[in-house]
Amino acid sequence: MKGKLRSKMKINPIFKGKVIGGHLQLADEASYKLHLQRLSDKEVELIVRRPKNLKLRSGGQNAYMWSVVYGMISSETGQDSETIHEFCKTEFNSKTINIGKREVKIAMSTALLDTINMENYLDKVRLWAAEELSIVIPLPKQIE
Repeated sequence: MKGKLRSKMKINPIFKGKVIGGHLQLADEASYKLHLQRLSDKEVELIVRRPKNLKLRSGGQNAYMWSVVYGMISSETGQDSETIHEFCKTEFNSKTINIGKREVKIAMSTALLDTINMENYLDKVRLWAAEELSIVIPLPKQIE
């Protein structure tokens, strides 16, 4: 009886990836293509969604960004933290859009970043600060 139950189960694999520049880059493209070959000449349904387990940036990440990252950059440059925030969003969390004949860079909100993308954003800011300002910003686990 167990064999019969298994043969009737429909397995729908989940393929993970990332949308970059409007194109899907799969983490395991070979498995995806193999699965599509098995479905040759059949109708399919494609669902694209953000993973359910991703959570928006944490309160700790936000506090670290403002107090440590922006605080250290502000102290070094003499600019206030809000100005640093706007600059960093434009440099490291923006998208380019076309309006008429112009190409415009738009800063995106960090409040909409999930925890992984927030850490990626902070990595970019820390790297920039090290290279451009010679500031070594400690990681969250390196501070008290």
